[in-house]
Amino acid sequence: LVREIAAHGWGKYNFWCTAAIGDGDCEDKSHWTVVGVHRRSPEHFHDLIVRGAGAGFLPSKESVRGFFTGAIKRITADGKHLTVLSSEMLKGDIHRLWDIVARDAAEHVGLTLSTHPALEELKDVVVNSNNNKGSKAVSASGSVQEGQYEISGYKPMLEETRELLLSWWEECEELRRITGWEGYECRSGAPGTTEDTTAEDKSTLR
Repeated sequence: LVREIAAHGWGKYNFWCTAAIGDGDCEDKSHWTVVGVHRRSPEHFHDLIVRGAGAGFLPSKESVRGFFTGAIKRITADGKHLTVLSSEMLKGDIHRLWDIVARDAAEHVGLTLSTHPALEELKDVVVNSNNNKGSKAVSASGSVQEGQYEISGYKPMLEETRELLLSWWEECEELRRITGWEGYECRSGAPGTTEDTTAEDKSTLR
């Protein structure tokens, strides 16, 4: 499961507690951030990204170039098949998403999958979301604002931070091809990319 690199980095920064960026009092079990204990803000995130701080935790110019495709290549190096999906697809036609999984299961494993009984339930909910953490934490999708977290005052990531991270994301066009999700905004000028994604692409699922 892959995700737009800027949203992935911003979400990770808001979600997790780590000494890599100076956090203290990280809970041993969850390592989640705690409102009132840990510091998070769009400005702080931007400063860390520009300075290249939090190596191994936060995205950097070197790490985002092939962040997902590097892992995909390692997993499939011995000929294994891997179904790669975009997490953004979960917010669209979930039945279409299931069709992709079922098709790959049939083609590569020889399994016939019937429609999952929970698909209808999953259409309008989000699991393990911004401010409701945990594998069993369920929120109505309408109550979750993309990229807005209580710990950072419900402020979105700075646009200049997003643009910087996207300008480094050289694998973007390849991920659009692999997943079939055309909503990623690939920046022109980066190796392997074409011109910027149009507004129409943002809501397209092939």
